[in-house]
Formats: sequence, structure tokens, C-alpha cells
Amino acid sequence: MQVYNVRNAHEALTILLSAIDREGIKRQSRNGPVLMFPTPVTICYEQPRERVVFWPERDANPFFHFFEALHMLAGHDDVEFPAYFNKQISEYSDDGVRFHAAYGHRWRRAFSFDQLNEIILRLRQDNNCRRQVLQMWHAGWDLGRNGKDLPCNLTATFQVNVDGCLDMVVFNRSNDMIWGAVGANVCHFSTLQEYVAAAVAVPVGRYWQVSANMHVYLNAVYDRCRMLAGAAPDPWR
Repeated sequence: MQVYNVRNAHEALTILLSAIDREGIKRQSRNGPVLMFPTPVTICYEQPRERVVFWPERDANPFFHFFEALHMLAGHDDVEFPAYFNKQISEYSDDGVRFHAAYGHRWRRAFSFDQLNEIILRLRQDNNCRRQVLQMWHAGWDLGRNGKDLPCNLTATFQVNVDGCLDMVVFNRSNDMIWGAVGANVCHFSTLQEYVAAAVAVPVGRYWQVSANMHVYLNAVYDRCRMLAGAAPDPWR
């Protein structure tokens, strides 16, 4: 297990690009060749609300990430709304209408009750509670399923730390570093963390992303980003 303590998404991408260049192992995947870390990877974000990477080479769309996060918090699974901001996202749906693995739908509706409301209620009642686990993977729906759309993030835990801030740990089975971990995931889950913290009336703490398989696809975006690693100033500082 490798652990990287970083300030924000910008620093995470800079450090991880250098690390995977040194340590990465080439493997094949269903979407083409990847460079993969040899062990699981944990990123600890000290300032998770500094969630956007502004590199032109990365070409992130912060508006898409913001509205997709709101779509999740609302508990929806339709393709139409996020596709308004990014048409390519419809390619990740099996039927072009809904997402099988929509995180927000699983947070709030799919398991017959609203997990977020329950977590918030319990943490309001007891800030020392360590039982608040948000479930995204469903063995009956997902294990052995063939399709484009399966949850990569499996569970998240929420605890109020000794300083009175809300910490969150997210567990992930397989994570593309550029588009997933330090792209969409940090935006969506830090927004989730901020939402829960506000509802519990405590400050945002740290966010850990634990990835069993952290990799990058060997493509033009990776080539552009790795050329910039270590050279681009952090706009959050």
C-alpha cells in the first residue's frame, strides 16, 4: 500500500504522475493498455474542497463535475441531465437511458431507503459514532454482471474526528488516475463530504481515497499531463 498525503487535487495529480512514471507496470485492460501501480494506493486530501484541476492539458470541465455531483446528491440515475453537460457520458450507459451503477441513486433510493439521511441523522445524534457506512456495491446486482456500467467506488465511511471535523474514506476497486481518481471522483465525493458535513453542522475534515487498482490509460491525455507534472503552479495556493 502506497499512501500520498496531498493538499488538493492539483498536488495529487502532480505527485501521482511522477510516481506512476517511476513505478508503473504495463498491463492490458478491456479499454486498451494501462500503466498500473504495483500495489493499492491511498490519497489523503487535506483540503478536499480544492477539488478541480485547472490544467488546460487535462481539459477538465468543472461545470460538468459540479452538476453531475448535484445529480448524484438528488439521487437520480438518468443519462439525460449529465449528458447535457457532457454528451460522451451516455457511452457509459448500457441502454442510453439510465446508469445501472449511478452512485447517487444508490445513495438515496436504490436500496429502499435514503442512506445519506440515515447517516446524517445518526451523526447528529452521536458525533462519536463509527458505524456510518455508505454502500454502493450490491453483490446481487453487480457481481458477475456483464455491461459497461459497474460501480468502481464500493463503500464510503464517515466519522467525526478528534478535532470535530467530518472525515471520509472511500474504497475503490479500480480507478483511472486522470479521469477517475483525480478527476471525477475527487469532485463528486468531496462534494458529498461537504454536503454531509454541512448537514451534521461540523467542518469538512480529510478525505481518503483507497484504490485497489490505480492506473492510467496510455493515451494522448496522459502524455500531455505527464509533460506538465511538477511544472504547473497550483492555482489554489
